[in-house]
Amino acid sequence: MSLCFDCSSKLLQEDSLCKENYTDFFTTLLYLEEYDSREKLEQYNMAKVPLKIVMEDRVELEVPGLAEKRPSVVKGDKVLVRVYVDDLVSSSVQFEGVVAEVRETVVWLSGFDNG
Repeated sequence: MSLCFDCSSKLLQEDSLCKENYTDFFTTLLYLEEYDSREKLEQYNMAKVPLKIVMEDRVELEVPGLAEKRPSVVKGDKVLVRVYVDDLVSSSVQFEGVVAEVRETVVWLSGFDNG
């Protein structure tokens, strides 16, 4: 995803907002906010992390920084899990799980569906 900073910087100038361009102005702000949110979330991506089966329908995932709320994870959040075969991206399977329980340093995931 790339931003057109030339276009957005012109729209974001203080004296440029008027009734003719307010939709473009706020659309640009929303786009920038969404972009920033995605960038911040991506810093918490983890690779080669073991999952531990704790119940028939739940797995445990250790999350560094969870006790400090970095990242902030709450029950009901969705988590994407990608399983690699022989470290090949082309042979990976992606699942979407739901946070069922948050503990001190681990989360329990359940409700896995192919994503």
